[in-house]
Amino acid sequence: MTVEEKLERLTERTDALTQSVELIVSLHRNLEAKADEREARADERMTKLDSHMDYLIGLFEKMIHTLGNHEGRLRRLEAE
Repeated sequence: MTVEEKLERLTERTDALTQSVELIVSLHRNLEAKADEREARADERMTKLDSHMDYLIGLFEKMIHTLGNHEGRLRRLEAE
């Protein structure tokens, strides 16, 4: 194999390696973008979940207050 043939073969391998690295970089960027999108959606869901939890906590607090009022009324009625 001549020096020129070796250089040609080395150039082909370098080109193939460069293409492989470019493909890997492209795939990595795509995966990173998808991960960012998933994280954004997860953040939105958590915000909504927090809001729903606050709403439910408010409802439970109202129910507890209402039950306390009913218990007080029952005690007064039973005392009469």
